[in-house]
Amino acid sequence: MNEELHCFYSADGKRNARVCHNGATYIVKMFTITDLPTPAEWVKDEVRSLPIKSERYAEACAENWVLGVF
Repeated sequence: MNEELHCFYSADGKRNARVCHNGATYIVKMFTITDLPTPAEWVKDEVRSLPIKSERYAEACAENWVLGVF
């Protein structure tokens, strides 16, 4: 069971990241929106499992994704 804790969005609306917790570890799911004609679709680009990391670390990872750091 993955409980979604936080959701981050880029200013241009083309990226988002969701911070989840499965009871043992934090997981960051990163998405981009396709440039296809309407309706636009979210495409999952990456999922990062962050064992032994804190919730704040997972939030920073999600924020870096939406800011385009990586």
